[in-house]
Amino acid sequence: MSLGVFEWDVSIAGTNIADIVPEYESDISFGRTDIEDQPVPTTATINIITRDAPDFQDWMSEDYPTFQVGGISSGFVDVYADEYEGATSSIVLGDPVTINATTPTGFQDVYVDEYATGANYPRFTGYITAIDYSHDRIQITAAAPIEELTRIDVDNVFNAMTATERVTSIATAAGASVSVEGTAPQVMCAEDDTDPTDSYRLIESVARDTESVFYCDRAGVTHFEAETAR
Repeated sequence: MSLGVFEWDVSIAGTNIADIVPEYESDISFGRTDIEDQPVPTTATINIITRDAPDFQDWMSEDYPTFQVGGISSGFVDVYADEYEGATSSIVLGDPVTINATTPTGFQDVYVDEYATGANYPRFTGYITAIDYSHDRIQITAAAPIEELTRIDVDNVFNAMTATERVTSIATAAGASVSVEGTAPQVMCAEDDTDPTDSYRLIESVARDTESVFYCDRAGVTHFEAETAR
Protein backbone atom coordinates (compact mmCIF):
# COMPACT_ATOMS: atom_id res chain seq x y z
CA MET A 1 0.00 0.00 0.00
CA SER A 2 1.70 3.22 -1.15
CA LEU A 3 0.81 6.74 -2.19
CA GLY A 4 3.29 8.70 -4.31
CA VAL A 5 6.55 9.06 -2.38
CA PHE A 6 4.86 7.80 0.79
CA GLU A 7 4.53 4.23 1.99
CA TRP A 8 1.94 3.17 4.54
CA ASP A 9 2.64 1.29 7.74
CA VAL A 10 -0.60 -0.27 9.02
CA SER A 11 0.23 -2.16 12.20
CA ILE A 12 -1.99 -4.33 14.36
CA ALA A 13 -0.42 -5.53 17.61
CA GLY A 14 3.00 -4.65 16.20
CA THR A 15 2.65 -6.48 12.85
CA ASN A 16 2.73 -4.33 9.72
CA ILE A 17 -0.04 -5.66 7.48
CA ALA A 18 -0.05 -2.87 4.88
CA ASP A 19 0.53 -5.41 2.10
CA ILE A 20 -2.89 -6.98 2.70
CA VAL A 21 -4.76 -3.68 3.10
CA PRO A 22 -6.17 -2.80 -0.35
CA GLU A 23 -5.83 0.82 -1.41
CA TYR A 24 -8.96 2.99 -1.36
CA GLU A 25 -10.87 0.54 0.86
CA SER A 26 -9.96 2.06 4.22
CA ASP A 27 -10.80 5.35 5.87
CA ILE A 28 -9.78 7.60 8.78
CA SER A 29 -12.38 9.98 10.21
CA PHE A 30 -10.68 12.96 11.83
CA GLY A 31 -11.46 16.59 12.74
CA ARG A 32 -14.73 18.48 12.43
CA THR A 33 -17.11 19.41 9.67
CA ASP A 34 -18.04 22.88 10.94
CA ILE A 35 -16.10 25.58 12.80
CA GLU A 36 -18.84 25.68 15.44
CA ASP A 37 -18.60 21.94 16.15
CA GLN A 38 -16.20 20.05 18.34
CA PRO A 39 -13.92 17.53 16.55
CA VAL A 40 -15.42 14.06 16.31
CA PRO A 41 -13.63 11.18 18.07
CA THR A 42 -11.12 9.81 15.58
CA THR A 43 -11.88 6.39 14.09
CA ALA A 44 -10.27 4.21 11.44
CA THR A 45 -11.94 1.58 9.26
CA ILE A 46 -9.47 -0.88 7.75
CA ASN A 47 -10.24 -3.65 5.27
CA ILE A 48 -7.89 -6.64 5.28
CA ILE A 49 -7.72 -9.25 2.51
CA THR A 50 -8.46 -12.76 3.79
CA ARG A 51 -7.00 -16.03 2.50
CA ASP A 52 -10.28 -16.65 0.65
CA ALA A 53 -9.64 -13.69 -1.64
CA PRO A 54 -8.42 -14.53 -5.16
CA ASP A 55 -4.67 -15.23 -5.33
CA PHE A 56 -4.16 -14.73 -1.57
CA GLN A 57 -2.69 -18.23 -1.27
CA ASP A 58 -0.04 -17.38 -3.82
CA TRP A 59 1.38 -14.23 -2.31
CA MET A 60 0.36 -13.67 1.30
CA SER A 61 -0.58 -16.77 3.25
CA GLU A 62 2.99 -17.55 4.34
CA ASP A 63 3.75 -13.97 5.43
CA TYR A 64 0.50 -13.43 7.34
CA PRO A 65 -0.68 -16.88 8.49
CA THR A 66 -2.88 -15.61 11.33
CA PHE A 67 -4.57 -12.67 9.59
CA GLN A 68 -7.18 -14.77 7.84
CA VAL A 69 -10.60 -16.40 7.97
CA GLY A 70 -11.80 -19.46 6.09
CA GLY A 71 -9.68 -22.58 5.60
CA ILE A 72 -7.70 -22.06 8.80
CA SER A 73 -5.69 -25.13 9.77
CA SER A 74 -7.55 -27.23 12.31
CA GLY A 75 -4.47 -28.39 14.18
CA PHE A 76 -4.71 -32.05 13.09
CA VAL A 77 -1.31 -33.45 12.08
CA ASP A 78 -2.23 -36.81 10.57
CA VAL A 79 -4.76 -39.62 10.80
CA TYR A 80 -3.23 -40.86 14.06
CA ALA A 81 -3.03 -37.50 15.83
CA ASP A 82 -6.13 -36.42 17.71
CA GLU A 83 -4.82 -33.17 19.20
CA TYR A 84 -7.06 -30.28 18.20
CA GLU A 85 -6.07 -26.71 18.91
CA GLY A 86 -8.63 -25.05 16.70
CA ALA A 87 -8.37 -21.88 14.66
CA THR A 88 -6.22 -19.04 15.89
CA SER A 89 -6.18 -15.40 14.93
CA SER A 90 -3.96 -12.54 16.00
CA ILE A 91 -6.77 -10.03 15.51
CA VAL A 92 -8.28 -9.34 18.92
CA LEU A 93 -10.59 -6.64 20.24
CA GLY A 94 -8.48 -4.06 22.03
CA ASP A 95 -5.35 -4.72 20.00
CA PRO A 96 -3.35 -1.55 19.34
CA VAL A 97 -3.54 -0.10 15.83
CA THR A 98 -1.19 2.46 14.29
CA ILE A 99 -1.24 3.93 10.80
CA ASN A 100 1.80 5.89 9.64
CA ALA A 101 2.83 7.47 6.35
CA THR A 102 6.58 7.05 5.85
CA THR A 103 9.14 8.40 3.42
CA PRO A 104 11.81 5.69 2.99
CA THR A 105 14.50 8.15 1.82
CA GLY A 106 14.19 10.42 4.81
CA PHE A 107 13.69 13.49 2.63
CA GLN A 108 11.41 15.99 4.38
CA ASP A 109 11.82 19.40 2.73
CA VAL A 110 14.33 21.55 0.83
CA TYR A 111 16.15 22.48 4.03
CA VAL A 112 16.63 18.92 5.30
CA ASP A 113 19.25 16.80 3.56
CA GLU A 114 19.35 13.82 5.90
CA TYR A 115 18.59 10.76 3.79
CA ALA A 116 19.79 8.01 6.09
CA THR A 117 16.60 7.62 8.08
CA GLY A 118 13.02 7.78 6.88
CA ALA A 119 10.54 10.34 8.09
CA ASN A 120 7.44 9.03 9.86
CA TYR A 121 4.10 10.81 9.92
CA PRO A 122 1.47 9.37 12.29
CA ARG A 123 -2.00 9.25 10.74
CA PHE A 124 -3.83 7.25 13.41
CA THR A 125 -3.19 5.72 16.84
CA GLY A 126 -5.82 3.68 18.64
CA TYR A 127 -7.19 0.21 19.29
CA ILE A 128 -9.65 -2.26 17.76
CA THR A 129 -13.27 -1.80 18.84
CA ALA A 130 -15.04 -4.02 16.27
CA ILE A 131 -14.22 -6.87 13.86
CA ASP A 132 -16.53 -7.79 10.98
CA TYR A 133 -16.00 -10.78 8.66
CA SER A 134 -17.02 -11.39 5.08
CA HIS A 135 -15.90 -13.93 2.49
CA ASP A 136 -12.78 -12.11 1.32
CA ARG A 137 -12.37 -9.24 3.78
CA ILE A 138 -11.92 -8.63 7.49
CA GLN A 139 -13.09 -5.15 8.39
CA ILE A 140 -11.46 -3.63 11.44
CA THR A 141 -12.93 -0.62 13.21
CA ALA A 142 -10.50 1.16 15.51
CA ALA A 143 -10.98 4.15 17.81
CA ALA A 144 -8.56 6.70 19.21
CA PRO A 145 -7.87 6.61 22.99
CA ILE A 146 -10.30 9.49 23.57
CA GLU A 147 -13.07 6.89 23.06
CA GLU A 148 -12.33 5.49 26.52
CA LEU A 149 -13.74 8.65 28.09
CA THR A 150 -17.19 7.83 26.69
CA ARG A 151 -17.21 4.70 28.86
CA ILE A 152 -15.92 6.23 32.10
CA ASP A 153 -18.60 7.87 34.26
CA VAL A 154 -17.72 10.39 36.96
CA ASP A 155 -19.88 12.20 39.51
CA ASN A 156 -20.94 15.56 38.13
CA VAL A 157 -20.18 17.41 41.38
CA PHE A 158 -17.73 20.34 41.18
CA ASN A 159 -17.00 23.60 42.94
CA ALA A 160 -16.88 26.83 40.96
CA MET A 161 -13.59 26.84 39.02
CA THR A 162 -12.04 27.89 35.73
CA ALA A 163 -12.63 25.80 32.63
CA THR A 164 -9.13 24.31 32.61
CA GLU A 165 -9.40 23.45 36.31
CA ARG A 166 -12.74 21.75 35.61
CA VAL A 167 -11.26 19.67 32.79
CA THR A 168 -8.29 18.67 34.96
CA SER A 169 -10.70 17.61 37.72
CA ILE A 170 -12.78 15.52 35.32
CA ALA A 171 -9.70 13.85 33.83
CA THR A 172 -8.35 13.09 37.32
CA ALA A 173 -11.67 11.60 38.42
CA ALA A 174 -11.73 9.46 35.27
CA GLY A 175 -8.10 8.35 35.68
CA ALA A 176 -7.47 9.57 32.14
CA SER A 177 -4.63 11.50 30.56
CA VAL A 178 -5.73 14.81 29.02
CA SER A 179 -3.22 17.46 27.97
CA VAL A 180 -4.71 20.77 29.11
CA GLU A 181 -3.20 23.67 27.18
CA GLY A 182 -3.73 27.42 27.48
CA THR A 183 -5.97 29.25 29.92
CA ALA A 184 -9.69 29.95 29.87
CA PRO A 185 -10.69 33.00 31.92
CA GLN A 186 -14.29 31.82 32.24
CA VAL A 187 -15.27 30.57 35.69
CA MET A 188 -17.53 27.53 35.46
CA CYS A 189 -20.40 27.56 37.94
CA ALA A 190 -20.61 24.96 40.67
CA GLU A 191 -22.24 21.65 39.69
CA ASP A 192 -24.12 19.52 42.21
CA ASP A 193 -25.76 16.96 39.94
CA THR A 194 -24.87 13.65 41.57
CA ASP A 195 -25.93 11.49 38.62
CA PRO A 196 -22.77 10.05 37.06
CA THR A 197 -22.08 11.32 33.54
CA ASP A 198 -19.51 10.05 31.08
CA SER A 199 -16.33 12.10 31.25
CA TYR A 200 -16.22 12.69 27.48
CA ARG A 201 -19.57 14.47 27.56
CA LEU A 202 -18.53 16.59 30.54
CA ILE A 203 -15.27 17.78 28.96
CA GLU A 204 -16.95 18.36 25.61
CA SER A 205 -19.54 20.52 27.37
CA VAL A 206 -16.80 22.65 28.95
CA ALA A 207 -15.10 23.03 25.56
CA ARG A 208 -18.36 24.04 23.89
CA ASP A 209 -19.23 26.60 26.58
CA THR A 210 -15.81 28.26 26.57
CA GLU A 211 -14.98 28.14 22.83
CA SER A 212 -12.18 25.68 23.53
CA VAL A 213 -11.26 22.60 21.49
CA PHE A 214 -11.34 19.02 22.79
CA TYR A 215 -9.79 16.39 20.51
CA CYS A 216 -7.36 13.48 20.14
CA ASP A 217 -4.42 13.98 17.80
CA ARG A 218 -3.06 11.48 15.29
CA ALA A 219 -0.48 10.22 17.78
CA GLY A 220 -3.22 9.26 20.25
CA VAL A 221 -2.78 12.17 22.70
CA THR A 222 -5.99 13.74 24.03
CA HIS A 223 -5.96 17.55 24.18
CA PHE A 224 -8.08 20.29 25.70
CA GLU A 225 -6.98 23.55 24.09
CA ALA A 226 -8.36 26.61 25.83
CA GLU A 227 -8.72 30.02 24.23
CA THR A 228 -5.13 31.23 24.75
CA ALA A 229 -3.65 28.01 23.33
CA ARG A 230 -4.46 29.19 19.80
